[in-house]
Amino acid sequence: MTTGKQTNVVPVYVLLAFIGGAVAALLLVDLLVGRLPAAQAAGGASDVRMGARGLFAATGAITRDRDALYLIDVDSQTICVYDYNASGRRFSLVAVRSFLHDRKLSDFNCDETTSPAAIKQLVEKLKPEGDGS
Repeated sequence: MTTGKQTNVVPVYVLLAFIGGAVAALLLVDLLVGRLPAAQAAGGASDVRMGARGLFAATGAITRDRDALYLIDVDSQTICVYDYNASGRRFSLVAVRSFLHDRKLSDFNCDETTSPAAIKQLVEKLKPEGDGS
């Protein structure tokens, strides 16, 4: 007899298949537009970047039947969020956002106890005397 929540691995396999398909599609596009070394030898473009180099993916559970796929494009500084609903067997785009300007903020939507300045003060207070770091 087992106890606890039973894990459904099918959504993970679907998300991994999606990621694999996306990487394959990016490589195919790179080949077609002449970005791969083989295409360069035949007079293609001089840009050798592969589409998958700056593309990262992560998954996470939203609810028992829903999982999220976070697709992060470092080159364009954009994040896409997809929702996979296992019970409805649906995969959909939820949001897309550029984080180009977000990264330049040091304090946004933080309460007073977790702001960067408050954390810095706490670290300074807890730092042992004589510690130069």
